[in-house]
Amino acid sequence: MGCFVAIANISRPVSFNIEEQRFEQEYVAVDPQSGETELRTKIVEDTEFRYITESSITQTQASLIIEDVSDQIIPEKLVYDTKYYYRPNSISVYFNGLNITTEISQVGPYSFSLSNEYTNLIHTNDKLLIVYFKLNG
Repeated sequence: MGCFVAIANISRPVSFNIEEQRFEQEYVAVDPQSGETELRTKIVEDTEFRYITESSITQTQASLIIEDVSDQIIPEKLVYDTKYYYRPNSISVYFNGLNITTEISQVGPYSFSLSNEYTNLIHTNDKLLIVYFKLNG
């Protein structure tokens, strides 16, 4: 016979941030890098004000980076650097136009590594494009 466990889903109430002119909700998340829990803020779309403030959009646009790192390519090189520190888990990598994000490892706050399968695949005439959110952007 199975065991029954009570599960509670407790969520914080949504509040209006007067300064930012938007609805927000705080929640607890686990940082995937450190495993530590942290308090984060979610921007909530409201049925009456169906938008996110322009200041939020401007901040997001300013922190979104599209970078061509093809000039770093040399045969058998697997580790590449970004111009800025990036937010953990925000980086996407495109090899000759193909999204290979699932085949990389984040090495540090401004580096990533291609999987070993790319050792003999990558050549100096290839294209390597990355998209990420700048940390503290």
